[in-house]
Amino acid sequence: MAGRLVDLMEVAHQAGVILRDFNPNNIMVRPDGELRLIDLELAVAAGDKDEKLTRAGTPGYVAPEQMKGTRAAFAADYYSLGATLCFVATGTTPSFLGEEPEPRPLRERLDEWLTVRAAAPDRPDLRMLILGLMDDVPERRWTTADARTALSVARKPSERRSSSAAPEPDGDGGRLDDEHWGHAVEGVVGYLLATMDARNSERLWPGSCAHGAPDPCSVQLGAAGVIGVLTRCFELTGDERLPEAIATAGGWVIQRLRADAKRPPGLHFGEAGIAWSLYEAGRAIDDGRLTEQGLALARTLPVSSPNPDITHGTAGIALTFLQLWLRTGDDEFAARVGESADHLITAAVEEPGGLIWGTPAAFESRLAGGRYYGFAHGTAGVGHALLATALATGRSDCLELATQAGETLLAHAWVEDGTALWPNGPEKDATTAPYWCHGSAGIGSFLIRLHRATEDSRFEKLAQMSAQAVMENSWRAVLGQCHGLAGNGEFLLDLAEVVDRRRYEALAHQLARIIFASRAHRDGHVVFPDEHGGLSASWADGVSGILAFLLRLRYASPRLWMVDSLLDRSHRP
Repeated sequence: MAGRLVDLMEVAHQAGVILRDFNPNNIMVRPDGELRLIDLELAVAAGDKDEKLTRAGTPGYVAPEQMKGTRAAFAADYYSLGATLCFVATGTTPSFLGEEPEPRPLRERLDEWLTVRAAAPDRPDLRMLILGLMDDVPERRWTTADARTALSVARKPSERRSSSAAPEPDGDGGRLDDEHWGHAVEGVVGYLLATMDARNSERLWPGSCAHGAPDPCSVQLGAAGVIGVLTRCFELTGDERLPEAIATAGGWVIQRLRADAKRPPGLHFGEAGIAWSLYEAGRAIDDGRLTEQGLALARTLPVSSPNPDITHGTAGIALTFLQLWLRTGDDEFAARVGESADHLITAAVEEPGGLIWGTPAAFESRLAGGRYYGFAHGTAGVGHALLATALATGRSDCLELATQAGETLLAHAWVEDGTALWPNGPEKDATTAPYWCHGSAGIGSFLIRLHRATEDSRFEKLAQMSAQAVMENSWRAVLGQCHGLAGNGEFLLDLAEVVDRRRYEALAHQLARIIFASRAHRDGHVVFPDEHGGLSASWADGVSGILAFLLRLRYASPRLWMVDSLLDRSHRP
């Protein structure tokens, strides 16, 4: 494929055409493997003095000088060829956040970024070719002729290792070392402290809530998630800067709660998560105002929602009541846990294919009518809430239903070459990516906890196969908790607690190194891109979710928003 891409560009250049938008979206692959260019609206004839160029191109694939409006040149296409070859080799767009005030050379950043992906399934060694084509200086870039020469000496296909095997951990050399870990953690904490703006009534941190969620207070994309991570950071590190910041952020959320209309009740997108975050923050910094507000908000929550899932509905509400019951011993929360569990049991639907929960079609939600297997919106997440309830209360009906949920997931796993993937739900024919939200990382997170509770080795085996799928796709992922490496790394740390600490911690460190190689420096701080290529503070796809993973990697602390203390019998009420 790399050779065909080089040929394709060479044909255009021999015809005197500068493409200016050579990228995977504009290249069609025929069934016989031949390539065709499409969408050539930015192309120009070489030497055309009347050309009216725009600063246009596809992010990650357009040469930097082209975005500055320089005259069209073949060298800009070489950059795009290198970026497209990078996509072919890694499955990922080589896109980096801008740095301020003094950016590092792109070649330096790209070299590190490619190097940590060397543990990916073996392909021809394209690293030097990609670096040559994507050089910062147009005059130094390799040409299509250089690319052809480099490809001619690449290893033959028969010499490649099978791509079906996930990379093995490579000992201490594969770990994120203490210096880099400290650089990332201090950088992110510094960024969050520097950019928090309590005077902004719309958004406490820049970028939070910018993509698809209107609530600036939520766990998933708003302030409550960031507060939860900063609270955990203070508990683990004792950073003296954090109590004041946490108190200020909590006060901002309280003010915003008073000003806003009523929001949904869920854990990740609503009031349950906000209550949980405020209570834990107040408890950590000894701020009665925050703990009281968290408890008061929790007492106003309904015990159920038409949506049964973890992120928006009943399962997440049940987890919140469980957490507060564990913390306070308040029988009111114990009773609410039971009521929420009753609603989850009632909402379960047994079909020939197993146990499933769904959101009613008439419910006002983008999930209306949906039925899913994953953790965020489906069977795995509901199963986790029922399992936690069973561990806390001893209810056999909850444990039985959680086990049935696990059996359903066993039945619908797509197992191949030691990996386990799942479709989104019963109506889906293709597997989904192996992330926390819908895929293997989230489902595996439930299965390994179910194994801990039941000692059923089938759940452990499938969880380990889920980890294999996670690692085979690790270099293609974005960085966040919901759909990316931080969430996948958390799952690997779940396995490290139960199965093989050395192996799964090492694999988690491999993901941490990939994350670290994607960093950018902004005004003395370290930041990471969100899944849209921007910068966000949020837990789900931003820097605070990455911080949560890095903290857990070092301190082996409990996973946020999971009530994992129930897995230790000594912590039950």
